[in-house]
Amino acid sequence: MAEEIALSYQWVNDKVKALEIPVIMAVAKTGEITSTDNLNNCTTTQLGDKLAFFGAWKGFLESELSAAETRRDIVKSILENDLTRTIFEVAKNYRTEGSKVPNKEMLRAEAIATSELYQRNHSSLTKLEALCTRLVGYRNQYRAYYETVSRIIAIRTSNREEI
Repeated sequence: MAEEIALSYQWVNDKVKALEIPVIMAVAKTGEITSTDNLNNCTTTQLGDKLAFFGAWKGFLESELSAAETRRDIVKSILENDLTRTIFEVAKNYRTEGSKVPNKEMLRAEAIATSELYQRNHSSLTKLEALCTRLVGYRNQYRAYYETVSRIIAIRTSNREEI
């Protein structure tokens, strides 16, 4: 189990690394570091560049997140359909044998244990859910920086209009 978790975590890390997302945090150990310190000291041109940078990455991450969520939802739907079909078949087998049909929880457990499709693809669903969670985190980070830079630009613009 621990090995499967480690492999799943590594899979998510590999997928995220392949996106080459620049790291924003100053405490980062690797990757490109984008400083967000002293934004008030930046020129308007520098702020515009940062806004474009953060906005482009935010949009890219939203697109990647959408693709990952779509893949996750497809796998989830396939698993749910297979599980429903397998539960029906297990209950049908009990009725054919003339045995008492177990409760829904027992039928579900037996269906999960006997469905090869479910067992093969459940780890894929877990990996995709982890990837979605990671992408949401990165997207939210870039969104926050985009909104911060945008507010600084808006404040500067409104201050110039008041003068």
